[in-house]
Amino acid sequence: MLKKLGVTSLLCGSLLLSNVPFTSAESENVSILKKDFNEAIVEYNGEIINLNFADSDVYSKITDNIIKDILNESNGDGDITIYEIGDEESNSLTPNILNQDFTNSVGINELAPYSLLHNYQLTKKQDTIYNTPMPAIQVESVAYGETVVLSESRTYTNSFSLNGEFDSEAGAKLGAAMNASVSYTYNKQRTLNGPPQGYTTRIYYHTKYVDYGNWEVAKINKISGHTVYQSGSYREPTDATTKYINWAQNYK
Repeated sequence: MLKKLGVTSLLCGSLLLSNVPFTSAESENVSILKKDFNEAIVEYNGEIINLNFADSDVYSKITDNIIKDILNESNGDGDITIYEIGDEESNSLTPNILNQDFTNSVGINELAPYSLLHNYQLTKKQDTIYNTPMPAIQVESVAYGETVVLSESRTYTNSFSLNGEFDSEAGAKLGAAMNASVSYTYNKQRTLNGPPQGYTTRIYYHTKYVDYGNWEVAKINKISGHTVYQSGSYREPTDATTKYINWAQNYK
């Protein structure tokens, strides 16, 4: 007997969240007063905030929307430095959805009848929220006067996730349609410095950018033509240029 497998919140990749509050940029009063090669000076809810750019590469990629996103993630408290803005994908890290946990409930002999008896068509993959930052991940906290040298590498991967009820063949069809995973690694022995005088702590963060949307797959019986629709929602690495941002904030 064929088994129909329901899957809810299939998560591919780490979703570690820090305590940094996240709010929509549209909900805050943000005004960019000045922007040059070294920094942006911004008025955020009546406060003047400095965002420093680590190098010319950051300056070349920075946008007003990125500035607003980081201000909202940081809650506008303390000086901020943006170190890296990622704009490349790593296709080798695309998850294989058939290797996820739900396959433990389906034997290989039970997978075959799905493909023999049915065709699967992806009938809808539509973004509803585009190019939005996830809550920042805290990488490391470094006190004033201290330096942290990482004893092991730390990789942060942004992969797709699916919600809904679907069988394994529909899952494979969806997995093939999702954007490639994006990752960034803080290499072993990387040095992270504490804040300048006047601050007690510098916290380093990693922010992933994603798209949200809805999907639908048609499961069509090859003999009768009977069609069943499976549907749900997804989150995937964004289609936009900005895939991730590495930044830090100083706290008093």
